[in-house]
Amino acid sequence: MSEIETVLIVGGGIAGLTLGRALHREGLTVELIERSTEWRAEGGGIAVQPNGMRVLRTLGLDGAVGAVRATFAAVELLRRGRRPPFGE
Repeated sequence: MSEIETVLIVGGGIAGLTLGRALHREGLTVELIERSTEWRAEGGGIAVQPNGMRVLRTLGLDGAVGAVRATFAAVELLRRGRRPPFGE
């Protein structure tokens, strides 16, 4: 069985880009393909938990996240059709 040297990643979203960075750091050649012809922000956000930030820090991506982050004092999660707690 031969050793893998090049990896093809299909999809340039957050998972594809992060995987590409991690594999490149391990010495692999990464080819990433994306259906879209341009890179653009889609207007969404992500919540990165502490374990996810540790991975991003290991990959050297924590500075980029820190430059655009927003911090919340509190978060309330609701499900459709359910009343908020505390009778609000």
